[in-house]
Amino acid sequence: CLTCLHEEECVFCLIEIYVVCTGRNCKISSIWNSLDSLTCSSKYATAVYIPATCIKLDLSICLKSETLEYMQEIAVSEDVPSIRTKKCVRRTKCPYYDTCFPNEKQEDDDSILTLVSSQYKYDMAKEGLTKLKDADLERVEGTRQQFAQIMASRNGGLYVDRLPLKMWLDENIKFPVAFIDFEWDTYAVPPYKGLKPFSVVCFEYSIHILKEDGSLTHHDFIGTQDCREEFIENLIHDIGSAGSVVAFNADGAEKIRLKELADQFPHYHKELDRICDAMVDLAMPFQLGMVYDVRMRGLYSLKVLLSVFSDSLSYQDLSIHHGMDAVYSWRMMDKKQADNEEELKQRLSEYCGMDTYSMVVLYKWLISHAQEDKNETC
Repeated sequence: CLTCLHEEECVFCLIEIYVVCTGRNCKISSIWNSLDSLTCSSKYATAVYIPATCIKLDLSICLKSETLEYMQEIAVSEDVPSIRTKKCVRRTKCPYYDTCFPNEKQEDDDSILTLVSSQYKYDMAKEGLTKLKDADLERVEGTRQQFAQIMASRNGGLYVDRLPLKMWLDENIKFPVAFIDFEWDTYAVPPYKGLKPFSVVCFEYSIHILKEDGSLTHHDFIGTQDCREEFIENLIHDIGSAGSVVAFNADGAEKIRLKELADQFPHYHKELDRICDAMVDLAMPFQLGMVYDVRMRGLYSLKVLLSVFSDSLSYQDLSIHHGMDAVYSWRMMDKKQADNEEELKQRLSEYCGMDTYSMVVLYKWLISHAQEDKNETC
């Protein structure tokens, strides 16, 4: 995507570039005008303010490149070819994968095509090895997740390595347990002191605190503008003396946010470091292959896991059921553009609260299966 236009002779002008991502079609438009008159109708657009562009700017020259020309062709094409590459499923499956390859959604839950990190699964499928349990072990890379998938298929759909799971829970979970989730927005140009380009501002958190007696309490926070310090103070207060602080994908999300906040506000460093030290990643039992249900279809997101392990809860029942929808709703509140501010606030609270409550449900499921019997696996 287009992020800057550089020439040897330049002055500090201001361009606003909207990058509107629609999945398979990415459309880019550069708009020259005063900032006050610019608006964007797409809720998925990111407004990027970029200094430094040319006095003598020939836009047609700047926009000429093979990549941009190909993007323009794709943008106007009615039939976009779906080409599968390693990037489609690298680490996690692309959110638009099912749009590009809809036929795979019709495959059985234990289809060989759901085998993660496998470079030979399509070859095996063509040879008639259509189920995970049929996988040619000579052509399986041998990761823990792959082992769990194959064992789940052989066991009728579910695999739980109980002994390692029980050990992991015993070593990491200390009561009271605080289940936390953050929501944040990203800024290309830092709007507040102490931020860098593409820094984030956390505007919301949800905390469910589970005590050893089974009682559950909920706390949340939603702020606007530069609410970072208020966010920190409320977070420290609401977590209190929690033994374990549980998040999903903690190392790749909440822990990073906490370290950033500690750098921006050093006087809270000690308290935020304590929270980081107590943090536990609830995704680990799934990433380490301790648990797998074929209905997961090779995916490990919190939303997928909730749909598998709970029959009564669903993100689809919420007004907001996607992270970008939450960010867009918050932007409307932050810019005072919403007539229904209290309603939006309630929707944000329900969405973020669903994340933390989902972790409570998932944790209880893991506990029940880790202690189900003395067998090591099922």
